[in-house]
Amino acid sequence: MLNYNRESTYNITLQELELIRKELVYLTEIDLNSSYGFGTDKPTDLPLNKVQYTTSFKTDSTLIYYPDENELPAKLDLFLTTINQIISDTDTLKN
Repeated sequence: MLNYNRESTYNITLQELELIRKELVYLTEIDLNSSYGFGTDKPTDLPLNKVQYTTSFKTDSTLIYYPDENELPAKLDLFLTTINQIISDTDTLKN
C-alpha cells in the first residue's frame, strides 16, 4: 500500500515559535468540528490537512478538505495562515 502522507521538518526561530504559541492559545478557545469541507459537491482528489494539537489542558483535532469560504472558524483560519506563512518563509524547497 502506498503512503501519500508528507511530513516535513522546519527550523523555526524563537520568534516564530512564540507566534505559533500565541495563535495556539486562541485556537484552544474553540471546539473544532471533526471535519470541514466534506460536502457532496466537493472534488475528491485534493490534499487533506489534519490539524491536531495537545496542550497541558486540551487536545483537539480536525480534518480539513477543500472548505468553503468562511467555513473555518476565524481562530482556526488565523492559525493556519500563521503556520502557512512560517512554512513559506522557511521552506528551502520553495525559496
